Amino acid sequence: ETGVHGGNAQDLSMLKAPTTTTAEKKPADPKAATIKDEEEESEFKPGSYQIQVHVIEARDIKADSPSPKVVVQVMDEPKKSTPTVKKSFNPLWDHVLFWELKNVTLDQFEYGKIDISLYDTSSIRADLIGSYELDIMQVYTRKNHELYRTWVALSDPEDEKEGVQGMVRLSVLVLGPGDVPPTHEEKEETADEEHPLLMPPRMKTEDGLMILQVHRAENLPKVDSLLEGGSIDPYFEVTFANITLRTHAEKNETNPLFCDQLDIPVTLPTMADRVVIRLMDKDTLNADDLVASTFLNFSELPLLVDGQDVKRPPPGGGYQLPEKALTRWLPLY
Repeated sequence: ETGVHGGNAQDLSMLKAPTTTTAEKKPADPKAATIKDEEEESEFKPGSYQIQVHVIEARDIKADSPSPKVVVQVMDEPKKSTPTVKKSFNPLWDHVLFWELKNVTLDQFEYGKIDISLYDTSSIRADLIGSYELDIMQVYTRKNHELYRTWVALSDPEDEKEGVQGMVRLSVLVLGPGDVPPTHEEKEETADEEHPLLMPPRMKTEDGLMILQVHRAENLPKVDSLLEGGSIDPYFEVTFANITLRTHAEKNETNPLFCDQLDIPVTLPTMADRVVIRLMDKDTLNADDLVASTFLNFSELPLLVDGQDVKRPPPGGGYQLPEKALTRWLPLY
């Protein structure tokens, strides 16, 4: 069986110390985004405005067996809501809400807000779980006048120290006089990629580090036919949150020993989850070939938070790599 080995204590005692490759931390992490990203020149035009809020889904709701719904208020207009999803921590709505605003003034445009609130309706009185506030003007000045398929982190407006109470994924579109709605290709809507997570202004993020050690692989196929009997010059390529790192390549080896450590910086909380691992064949004259691949889920990797083992990292405070990292063979396909 083809695979990459994470090793165990006995295996690792026979291996040399890993060579470490670390991705550079960007000055402003694009996944701890602000609403000011991707701004473009857009002047206010007097007249009527249309606002569309597409509530797609929520994730990691901090409540006991919630039955969630999202309530949206635009300026002082009547509130509108999604249907309630019974007993779900990760509900899917795919529900669109519309507002038609007549004779909008410059003052209303500059100071108008869109309030996104998540409620738990499992009790007689619906309880507020968390909320996020958007500026209409700042959505309008973005590319295409929209916030597209973006995760927003919800906080308790009375106590943001409690941290993220859940995440809601949504699109917001603001159209003024003469504006044309944008179109999106189907692959944009279904692409399994990380989208920015918008954080409340006063809520802090935490810098972490995902460490992946690649020790060895076995029974790799000989994919290059230039040499008699075939050959492969293998290396591994790991991608997470738009960051890609690579191990070194081994020359003509079907059972290579790598002992490489890849350090990828992570801003927590993050909506990125898939860690893609590709086996590549290095080619001198042509582009390197993809041989096989597999993946891990970031949410399932072991982490320590304030010295305690947790399954999924909550926002804020004390992220450390566990002393005993998760080790395993991974089949490649």
